[in-house]
Order: sequence, then structure tokens, then C-alpha cells
Amino acid sequence: MSIQAFSQVPDQFTETVTLTDHYGDTYNLNALLADGKYIVLDFFFTTCHYCQEEAPDIENLYTTMGCNGADVIVLGIEVTEHDASHDIDWYMTEFGVTYPIAPLANNPINVTLYDDWGIDGTPTYVLIQPNRAMNEMGRPPSANQLTAVGAHESACPDNMPVADFIANRTRIPAGETVTFTNRSQRSTSWSWTFQGGTPANSTDENPTVTYNNVGTYAVTLTARNRQGNEDTKTRAAYIEVVPPPTEAPTAYFAANQVTVIAGNTINFTDLSQGEPWTWIWHFEGANPSSSTDQHPRNIRYNSVGHYDVTLIAQNMLGSDTLTIENYINVIPSIGDEVPKAKFSCNSRLVQVNTPVFFTDESEGYPMNWAWEFEGGNPSTSEFQVIPGGVTYENSGIYDVKLAVSNPNGGNILNKRDYIVVYENYVGSYCDTLCNLLDNETAIKLGAHGLTGYLGGHNGDRITTYADKFEYYTFNEISSIIVPIMKLSYTNNNEYITFITWDGNDPVPTTVLSEQKVYLKDLRENYFQVINFATPLRVDGPFYLGYKIKYTAGEEIVIGLANNRGYGHKNTLYVLKDSTWQSLPDAYDGITTSTGIKVASCLVGIEDEVFTSNVNMYPNPCNNILNIENAYGFEKNDFIEIFDNLGRLVYSNDRPSGNNIEINVSYLPVGTYITRMFTQGKIAVQKFEKIE
Repeated sequence: MSIQAFSQVPDQFTETVTLTDHYGDTYNLNALLADGKYIVLDFFFTTCHYCQEEAPDIENLYTTMGCNGADVIVLGIEVTEHDASHDIDWYMTEFGVTYPIAPLANNPINVTLYDDWGIDGTPTYVLIQPNRAMNEMGRPPSANQLTAVGAHESACPDNMPVADFIANRTRIPAGETVTFTNRSQRSTSWSWTFQGGTPANSTDENPTVTYNNVGTYAVTLTARNRQGNEDTKTRAAYIEVVPPPTEAPTAYFAANQVTVIAGNTINFTDLSQGEPWTWIWHFEGANPSSSTDQHPRNIRYNSVGHYDVTLIAQNMLGSDTLTIENYINVIPSIGDEVPKAKFSCNSRLVQVNTPVFFTDESEGYPMNWAWEFEGGNPSTSEFQVIPGGVTYENSGIYDVKLAVSNPNGGNILNKRDYIVVYENYVGSYCDTLCNLLDNETAIKLGAHGLTGYLGGHNGDRITTYADKFEYYTFNEISSIIVPIMKLSYTNNNEYITFITWDGNDPVPTTVLSEQKVYLKDLRENYFQVINFATPLRVDGPFYLGYKIKYTAGEEIVIGLANNRGYGHKNTLYVLKDSTWQSLPDAYDGITTSTGIKVASCLVGIEDEVFTSNVNMYPNPCNNILNIENAYGFEKNDFIEIFDNLGRLVYSNDRPSGNNIEINVSYLPVGTYITRMFTQGKIAVQKFEKIE
């Protein structure tokens, strides 16, 4: 039976025929036809001379019609009855064949495809259309023959067009133009749509468009190849059109990190004011060394050192240049250190809407930062230095959290109740701290088998006790209130020493203050107020405790909470056998706290209010900056100068008179903020330091 005898492919052939090619991929003829595919079968064997001659034609058809990824499926059928795998490898290499080949020897179920159709010579080409019409051809079918019966020419999947584009600027004043650059791959024609632009459409490869109205607009590009394949790229809210500027810009920027390991990259963010639309960056020691992007990304630093960064921001009314010297610190490696989160801020007692500048002080070379500012704006940040600071719109007491990490690991520090925000100026915020729980009172606490008491003299001769206070709110301790439960002495020179340690260590180590109190000045069964000679400055958690002596006739016991039981809260540490131990470790699970109350305050002066009676000149300034105060500076007034990263560069806490002269010649060129406290208010003003 000859193939010409069929006008259509019999169902029993296509429904049962599933061919497996040389690589193991399968082709079900019935499913392919049902999917609207055109099937070209090439019956050949590898040593056939005519087959070899016509192999390039079949390959050309395969690639011209889409490499089996579009309307046409091209499949070679090697008719040798023995295993021809090695021969097929040679054939494909020798004659540049990439279309799939199904060895008939590996497809015994399909022998009827060859025998029953009467294929009695090679090469033989069979075209099966989606309607099952079938034709035998003596020559390889051409792309024109296939398109004539309905197939579409197509590029191969790897050669399909990919639409892409970029604008020379994405933020412009109304009435200005944007030039778009086509970055599409494997395309020969382009169709653009410009929301809000003039023209609204274009077929130019790199069109220029004018935007006359303020708003945010999308841009769409459809890229096509010669076969008609296309791809579309839309960038939503891509072009921002702003009102024409009313002033020259003020350049300002920030990096997501200012310390980086050599070979890594940094991202920069433009924070300039005054509606700039052109940006020129210079990155000392980096690759690339310059950029005209608004927000440059992936700026790589390969060499160890400190490097300047410069930004020139421009608009139609002028330009401004900001250089931050030694802004980027490139280090050789981080070793095996896991970073430890640490931070501070310039002020923690603030008026609403007053910027607070946070300083990252983390150790161990962090490479990533994640800040959380409860109640703040912004509420989160991934910058090492938060540009512009953080503002708080509502009064309250807020947490601040910082998580840092590098490839070795990470660490989190959460300072609870760290920022205190008021509607109006206050000089301080005070409270009494105590580790006693609700409904607890101070008692003389003993331990099984121990003579004497914990918290004072006992048979174990414990000399030093420390209670840990986990508070971040307060920065000054003025006095303590101590419950004296038992007291005796024979010599008026006997004393107890109250000690404060830094609370950032697992046990007391770094002494912050010591105050000697004579026992004769204390009273038994009395809450004794002990004022510090000088208020103690603290930053976060601290240990507060005392050291006693074991002198004949002397006994003192400080009240503790009752034993809370194994596994409950404990804040008390003892120096036992010359080693600091938590009380549960030293005394078999006993948990307690001292009854000492700490009178603490958060002291700060923050109230950003401009007054016409406070003035600063000249501005810009290159040498002497004059601060003029019509009220006259008085006791407790101060003057501070911060750089644009919020770092304090000048402080005068005892100004006097009506005019203060400050030598700023030593400061690097840049933008600075002055804060002057007087008359219970703060006047804030920016000035530029020039050469």
C-alpha cells in the first residue's frame, strides 16, 4: 500500500503512534495533531547518500519554523532495523543536524508506520496537517509550502525577542523630554506606548518623548522579530513628572552600607531636595567610578581603603555638589567573626517630629542591617546610616531594634522603651526602677544550710552582690533607695560600697561607679535614700549592687524578694569562690532580686523650634561661624553642630553672652546642622561649609 493512497491519516496510526527520539523524548502524533501542529516526518537512514545531501534542508526547515517550539514539528525517523545510536550521533555531528531523530529500531510498535504506509525508499518526506490531510514529498518541504497550507514561520525558542528598555531619566519637570533607549534582544521592529507622553506612540527604535503634565506614567514596548514573534515589556509608574523647580537643588545621598569587604558592592540612594533631574556621581576607588543614575546600584569596591563619594545634583535653576570624604571604608575580610549589634542615637528625649539620628556601633563587621523603629518614620530601614534620621509623629515611649548579619551569622539588639517622645519641651523624664515583682516586698532571705542571709553577711562569706536592671529608657542614675533589713557595727569607720557595672556583659565586669556609705549613716528596718555625689550616666542595662566586709561585730543585710522557685525570674548575681555566678547556679535554683529601687532619669533637651531672636551667619561659611542670641545664653544652654550623618562634630555646653564665634575652618566641606538651646527651646539651622 502506498502512502499516496491515503488522503487522510488513518486514526489507528496516529492514535497508537508515539515516537521516542534519540534522547528519550516522546511525540504522540494524535496529541500533536489535536494541538494544531503540522508534522514533517523524514524517513532516512544514516548512510543514505541522498539523505545526507538533503539533511541541511531539513535542518533549515526545523530552525526556520521554530525548532519544534511553534506550529511545525520536524522529526527524523531512522529506518535501520538494528541499534543505530552510534550512527545517529555521527550523522547529527557530520551534517549539522539538531532536529530530533527517532530510531525505528527503538520504536517496534511503530513498524506499521513504515511498512503499512508503503515507504519503500529513502529519503521519504511525509507532511501531516492538523486536519489529518497527508502528503508524501520527494523533496524536503520548504517553509513557503508550509505557510501556504496555514503554518506560521517562527524563530526558535532561544531566538525569540526579549523586550527591554531604559530611560535617560525617570524624574523630570513638566515640559521636559525623556529619551528612551531600546535594549531589546533579537528584535527588528518596535512599538512604543507612552502614557501621558507626546507622542503617545512610536515605532522608532530610540524615541524622544515630551511630558507636559504632572503625574506618574507607564511605558510599554513591544519588540518583534522578522518572523512576527513578539515580546512586551511594561514599566508601570516609570516616568515621574513633577512641577518645575522653584529653587536650585541641595545634594544629599546615602549608601546602604559604609563599610564593605573588598570585592563587594554598595547601593546608593539620592536624597537631594529641590527637584533635581540630573545626577552626576563620582565614586573614588570604585567600579564604575561614575554614574548618571539617580540611584546607582552595585558599585563595586575592590581595594582596601577609605574613599570619597561625590554627587552633583542639577535642575534648570542650578546645581549643588556634595562630597563626603572617606565615606566608604573597604576592609580586607571579616574573618570568622559573627557581628554583634550595637547602636546609639544623638537624643532619646525628643519633641514630636524632631529628627533622631541613630549611629550603628556594631562589632564584628556586619554586612547587612535591618532596623525597626516602633512609632517612627521610617518604621524600618536597611541602611547602615539612616539618611535624614527618624521622626516620631506621636508622643509615647518606643522600642528600637537592630539586626545585623554577615556570612558568619547574625545578632539582634532590641532596646525596649528607648525613645521617649513628648508634644512639648521637657528637660527630663524620670521614674523609679525596681526588680521586685508586683505584690512582692523585701525580706531577709535565707538558704537551706546557710547561716546568715543571702543579700548580706552569711556563712559562705559572700562579699559582693549585683542585681541586673534590664532597662534602656534611662541614661542617668541620681540615687538609690535601699531596704536595710539588718544592721550592726562596732566601728564608725565601717562602710558598705555601692557599685554600678555596665550591663552589656553576661556578668558584672566593667565598673561604672563606686560610692562608699558609712554604716553609721544607715538605719535598720528603714528604706535608706542614698544620693550619688554625681549623677551616673548609663546607656542601657546595668548591674547595681554592693560590696561588704567581714569585720568582727559588723552585719548588714539588704532585703531581697522571697524565693520565686526554680525556673522563675532571677536578676541577682553573687561573687562566690572568686567567680560571678547567677544565684540559681550558686544556690541550687533559688531565684530572686534585690529590693533596691533606682531613681533614674532620661535627660535630654529636644524641641526643634525656630525663633527670630536666634541667628547664625555667615552662611555659607569658610572660617568663623557666628551664633547670635538676642536673649543671651544662660546656664544649661548649649550649642551643638552635627554633620549630615548625624555625628556630633562640635559642642559647647557653657556658652555665655549674646554672640558666640565658632571656628569651623577645620571641618570638611559639606552640609551641617546647628542646634542651639536657649529659653527652653531649640533653634535649628543648616549651614554650608565651603573652602
